[in-house]
Amino acid sequence: MMGTSLLSMPWAINQAGFVLGTILVIVMAGIIFYTCYLIIKCSQEKVEHGDVVEFSALCREYLGKPGELIAVLFSVAPLVSAVIVFWVLMSNFLFNSGKYIQENIFSVALVINSSTTLEVLCPGGYSAGVTSSNSSVIQDENSFWHVQHTVPYLLIAVFFPLCSVRSPTFFTKFNSLGTVSAIYIIIFTIIKASIWGVNLDFKKIPMFKASFPALTGLLTLAYLIHNCILSIMRNQENPKNNERDLSVAFCLVAFTYTLVGVLFFISFPREKDCIQQVLLDNFPAADVMTFIARLFLLFQLTTVFPLAMYVIRVQFMFYFFKKTYPSYLHVFILNFVLIGTCVLFAVVYPHVGDFIRYAGSLSGVAYDYALPCIVYIVIQKQKGKLSWLSAGFHSIIVLLGFANLMAQFFTSA
Repeated sequence: MMGTSLLSMPWAINQAGFVLGTILVIVMAGIIFYTCYLIIKCSQEKVEHGDVVEFSALCREYLGKPGELIAVLFSVAPLVSAVIVFWVLMSNFLFNSGKYIQENIFSVALVINSSTTLEVLCPGGYSAGVTSSNSSVIQDENSFWHVQHTVPYLLIAVFFPLCSVRSPTFFTKFNSLGTVSAIYIIIFTIIKASIWGVNLDFKKIPMFKASFPALTGLLTLAYLIHNCILSIMRNQENPKNNERDLSVAFCLVAFTYTLVGVLFFISFPREKDCIQQVLLDNFPAADVMTFIARLFLLFQLTTVFPLAMYVIRVQFMFYFFKKTYPSYLHVFILNFVLIGTCVLFAVVYPHVGDFIRYAGSLSGVAYDYALPCIVYIVIQKQKGKLSWLSAGFHSIIVLLGFANLMAQFFTSA
């Protein structure tokens, strides 16, 4: 569940205001946990009979073919959003790692000791990898090594062949890197916060902001696990513990988001509006701890990206062609379109936080809010157990999803 959204959490909390942002991280966890629980509950009878069921099949049974189509498309949509974000981040991490090597091996630039420095960057407007004059890293616009103009294209040579392989077995061996990277980001945040101390002036920091939909949009994708929760729970040794384990998982993820987001926010030593959409962009390329973090994440995303592309391919190809690998030409065209889209965003719109909130609110309107509630209402109605209170409560959740989506287009973050 927890992925690259963790890097944008301090920025998102700043968009909502300190108090409101902290509350929303917890409240959204509760709402989205409940709709995820509904998916497990709706499939419970079929699972008890030994059936292997996916949520898209439940949508087909209770909502017809249109319901299945919506479920499949909105299952693929967050994965497409994820690979775009991965590409932008990989371009960012590779660029800054290259700058670190350039400045500390091939030049006489002073290495910043991350254990003592208080230096952080405040770019005058976000552009991944570009820093202001107070930074030790100034990007040469004419340089071959450019975070938007060259690096995104260089990645094609590595990932296009990897995404064409039939089996992702090799990459699944590195799944644990996601946990290692998350732990490192937590440690990184705690160490930086301990160096900076508390920098919170309640007279200058808004507690509530009208731009809070930026956070709710991001959280909609950050908590999304609905499209694969049944596949995960299918391997549970004791299915009766599904609800308990799901609640524990949401609590842990919510705690991690709150810890990183709030701790980074309250300790950040400059104006809070300086917090970037990827928190690592607030540090010079020469910062040792930041270099290690980027290297960790770059290697992790190098293994995760082909896996995500594989899942997209399997879901898309199987639905439309009833085969997971119809032909090399089919796979080539799909990869060309997807990777081309990734490169386009990395070059033209490398704003990770904004992209996550728009894509999250769009993808989540179906899986995080609407489909679980609608399927549950239909099942309860067929059983004659649907009450007006239940129908009203679940309808409100559906409306919240659509309101969250619409609010993104009226919010300037």
